[in-house]
Amino acid sequence: MGKYHEEKCEIMGRYLGNIANGFAYHIKEDIPGKKIDHAVKRFASGIDRASIIGFFDTTVMGSGKNGYIFTDDKVYYVDTFEKPKKFWYDDIKTIKLSNIYEKDCDRVLEITQYDGKQITISSHFLNKTPLKEFLEIMKDYNSSEITRQSVEVEKIENVGAQAGGLGVGAFKTVNSQYEEEKFHARQGHGFTAERANTLYDNITGRAAEIVGDDNAKNGADRVVDGVYIQSKYCATGSGCINACFEEGGNGTFRYMIDGKPMQIEVPSDKYEEALKAMEEKIRRGQVKNITNPEEAKNIVRKGHFTYAQAKNIAQAGTIESLTYDAVNGIVSAASAFGVTAMIALASSVWSGEDFEDAVKMAAYSGLKVGGDSICHLYFGGTAFKGRA
Repeated sequence: MGKYHEEKCEIMGRYLGNIANGFAYHIKEDIPGKKIDHAVKRFASGIDRASIIGFFDTTVMGSGKNGYIFTDDKVYYVDTFEKPKKFWYDDIKTIKLSNIYEKDCDRVLEITQYDGKQITISSHFLNKTPLKEFLEIMKDYNSSEITRQSVEVEKIENVGAQAGGLGVGAFKTVNSQYEEEKFHARQGHGFTAERANTLYDNITGRAAEIVGDDNAKNGADRVVDGVYIQSKYCATGSGCINACFEEGGNGTFRYMIDGKPMQIEVPSDKYEEALKAMEEKIRRGQVKNITNPEEAKNIVRKGHFTYAQAKNIAQAGTIESLTYDAVNGIVSAASAFGVTAMIALASSVWSGEDFEDAVKMAAYSGLKVGGDSICHLYFGGTAFKGRA
């Protein structure tokens, strides 16, 4: 994992003993293998074990089935009678203590994420002040310098014939760990926008693919019906456009192909502002071979999702992320499953239904409009397995 992993282990070592409040804790590879096995099965499915920097076991018998696992970039945890949870350090906006009791373990830690989501840690098994100090250090750590290990792409083939004559061909499952890490990088919502817009285009009959994973300098992120597109999902329309120019927006337009500007895809709710910003850049002569500000309409492209939706897709558990996963499964299977199923799944979860029940209802709805692929995907245990 490199020196950054070692540095984070050292940070963990300074705080975990105080966080643990008398319970068993382990740093780095000192964690017994059986404990990790139990923890992975119970609440940390898909974890990259090489990234673990600490483990706090809150079980009385020391089984490892409940507790807190700290990794280079996130925390997995579960308390008795609770559902497994996790959060990323770099999603944390603010941390504060409430209910200031004499005993630190009785206090409550309140975490606010950049998307507005609230996380409350109130377990009496851990001390909140040292945990707060640890998280404050980790959230500001320069995670972009961590050397991330490549995740091997799992290839799964599933061939079957249905009573109605609809066949489900071979397909690849999405590399969920790799995608997840990109989603939670500092530019994570940009990655989600690329993929969400591409999935939407594919479902609505367009030929769309991601091409930006090769990290080519000033290259396109995706191609739709032969059109090269660079996705810029920033908080403001002008910010989206400035990111396309050298020198922080003061230089020349960066994204050219065959002497012509690529299309710049922006959040749907930032389109008008972005269009005006591009018109001004053209007036200033910052776009090579383009002099008419009206050409901005041919350069700036309205994305299918808003800025907030792109951020939400990057957060596991939001309605947008569940919908993204559902669509992703549909596209991966190359099936005739209808968009109806996606909408049904989102609506059911939003209404408070259990996720498994919601998937079943979505499958039933989808069958009515022309496909049963989701039954194979979900009940076969592939596309809808939990995110790592």
